[in-house]
Amino acid sequence: IIGGHGRNRTGVYGFAVRCVTTPPRGPKLSRSHFLRQSFVACRHMVPHQSKISVAQTRAGHVSHVKLGTQYYLCHGPVPGKAQSRGPASEALSQGGSMVDTATQRLNMIESQVRPSDVVDRRIPIAMRAIPRERFVPPEIQAIAYMDTDLQIGSGSESPRVLLAPRVLAKMIQHLELESTDIVLVIGCTTGYSTAVLSQIAQTVVGLEQDIDLVKASTSNLERVEADNTAIVQGDLTEGHASEGPYDAILLNGAIADELPMAILDQLKDGGRLVAIVGDQMHGRCMQWRRIGETFDSRWLFDAAAPVLPGFSANPQFEF
Repeated sequence: IIGGHGRNRTGVYGFAVRCVTTPPRGPKLSRSHFLRQSFVACRHMVPHQSKISVAQTRAGHVSHVKLGTQYYLCHGPVPGKAQSRGPASEALSQGGSMVDTATQRLNMIESQVRPSDVVDRRIPIAMRAIPRERFVPPEIQAIAYMDTDLQIGSGSESPRVLLAPRVLAKMIQHLELESTDIVLVIGCTTGYSTAVLSQIAQTVVGLEQDIDLVKASTSNLERVEADNTAIVQGDLTEGHASEGPYDAILLNGAIADELPMAILDQLKDGGRLVAIVGDQMHGRCMQWRRIGETFDSRWLFDAAAPVLPGFSANPQFEF
């Protein structure tokens, strides 16, 4: 949740603007009701998710979690605190969540994707069909549907992440896909974006240079039966020309400097490439379109993401 004190757009008073736990519009709800209906089992939060802090209620339950600079209203016992053994606490102690993942997926779509100007109906359908929690490590599956990047590995230059659902959905929309398209995903990590795209395009090729992520994405895509996908290992900055040219290319992360011409050349005439230009703090999402032998580019929306391996800014000489 990002925002400030006061009433948010749902009619709820408190620190709440955007979250998978935001209730539907309707009658004003009390804060206690909101906490009871929250979907995040906070005891599954893990220390490596960067500066997590919790605030608990008198009953020993979490009232909100601070993850970096973002706040999330939650419901669940505080880690390490003795709890009564009711049905809910039993489910939590066995690694379950307060609400099934299908409901979390629906809430992600309704509160993150649809309000973000994603008008291509195929995208929410695709994201609802793919279980995002299967593409993250077990220790962070409980927060798989939060509106934030999820770290799934440590790259040599910057962390490897699954992009926030809202950002990924908007990037896919600007690929302007047809059902017959062949798509390249550069930096496919564990395969989530590849799986979502496989629901829309004819063929999706995922490129990854980390051997562990290659194995993980291959296994994950087999589990969700994404039969129209292929994962290949190689240098991200070179693309994968042998399966090209492509109708669309998605860079699953940011580039800090200019986009290599070797990648742009792998687009078909009329092909589109979407990437974030910037870094983990500041950036903008851009679209490139091939027109004959030239390339047109335009700004799409503001976004930030960790820089992909090999795409860091070139060092500058100082006098």
